[in-house]
Amino acid sequence: MSQKVHIFIATTKGLVAVQSVVDLQDASLQSVLTINGSPDLVNVSAAYHGFIEKNTGIIKRHFGGAAYRTNLASNIEQGSSWQLGIFTAHWIKSIESETAYSLGDGNVEAGDFVFCLTGQVNTSSGKVESISGLAEKITSANPHVSAWARKGALVSFFYPEDNALSHFPELLCKAHSLKHIDDLHTHFAHFLPTNSMQGEVSTYYEMEGEASDRASNLAHEISANAANDYKRDTSIFKSIPEGKLKQVLILMLTVLFAAVSAAIYLSFSKTEHNDTMNLNLSYFITSKNGGKCDANSLLIKKDIKQQFVSKLPAQFISELCSIDLVTNVDLPQIWMITDTKTVMELSSFESSGQQMWRINLPRMQTENRQFILLVTSQKLDLSDLASLTDYLSGLPVEEKASVETLAEFFTRTHINPRYLTQTLMVEKP
Repeated sequence: MSQKVHIFIATTKGLVAVQSVVDLQDASLQSVLTINGSPDLVNVSAAYHGFIEKNTGIIKRHFGGAAYRTNLASNIEQGSSWQLGIFTAHWIKSIESETAYSLGDGNVEAGDFVFCLTGQVNTSSGKVESISGLAEKITSANPHVSAWARKGALVSFFYPEDNALSHFPELLCKAHSLKHIDDLHTHFAHFLPTNSMQGEVSTYYEMEGEASDRASNLAHEISANAANDYKRDTSIFKSIPEGKLKQVLILMLTVLFAAVSAAIYLSFSKTEHNDTMNLNLSYFITSKNGGKCDANSLLIKKDIKQQFVSKLPAQFISELCSIDLVTNVDLPQIWMITDTKTVMELSSFESSGQQMWRINLPRMQTENRQFILLVTSQKLDLSDLASLTDYLSGLPVEEKASVETLAEFFTRTHINPRYLTQTLMVEKP
């Protein structure tokens, strides 16, 4: 089952979902942007055609194809800030067959990835150029971002680095500034674990015969360039021969990041990540009966979906006696990260042949509280814990621990956990 990656274009009138990207396989056709699957064209459809073509655009040079039809959820009236989102949607679509990720249709579910983007792309250099109306785009995006986060999706917002000094409203999700389209790969590596991609890429190139040797040589060149001082005017995108970029984009997720900082990460991605994802998890909620925790307390068991990020239903603290996580195999440890950025190891016990992990309820129950559980078959040693604690303490004081910030940390380690999040509420609204 693939992991959905939803792309939303941030506009001043709200977020516009990219619903689908289809290669029409007929070069005589004009590439079009259509609205919600209808024959109606988006106002910037003609500009989209130019963005696709080799002589004026960037998509065909990077991803190939003949002509494209891309469906958007609603119209975009003018401007060019849609280009970064469209480029990203084409990139995700191009790697679907070789990875565990697929382009979503805008219908966000718990555990999905959501990337909201705004930025104009220089089709000659690949630079992400500044845009106008960023404050309005953030304001209109925040209600959706908040709702998706409550649902359990992993949400991030991307905007041009040249806009970084602008004064804009607080974003209700992790924000990232981009200078160049190459930077997308660096940022997305934090969110899109390879999940056995290494094996799939090998199989892909074996089927390509002689292309395998050429791809291998190209991978070595990329690794060498990444290991040395990197010059923007010799960026990877500009130095790659036409027709090779799709293959290289796949390799970049495995080879380039390995050359820079993630060789260990790739070595375990096929085994440890799969082991973690295959864990059967559930949890018991013990609630008060008549305001008391005793033999008559109410016990409810719920299963947890096998996905990278899972959001457990919110609970009222005043009604709880205990929450216990249940694993189908023995795990070395499970860690809890509180909203105050405290790292705590859960205590475990055995009951009816199952391993149970008692989730600590907060002593301070005067406001809503959140926590994140790190579930992995790998053991965090003292060095890992020291690094994690130091990383969390280095975050801004007002910033709470989130799946996004933790994912950024763990991509630099040998640990690739699943994330379980939950909110404990003070009182009913």
